Amino acid sequence: MSNLGFQINGTPYYQDFTYKTDIPVGTKGNLSLWSIGGRSNITFPG
Repeated sequence: MSNLGFQINGTPYYQDFTYKTDIPVGTKGNLSLWSIGGRSNITFPG
């Protein structure tokens, strides 16, 4: 972005995760479990 003329003053840090699992439940189908989450912050110099 700095090559395009934007000034970058902070450094972003982020993590995210997702998962999905299917568990067979006999002849009735599947039980699906899923999750999504994340965190982020920006560190500014000075």
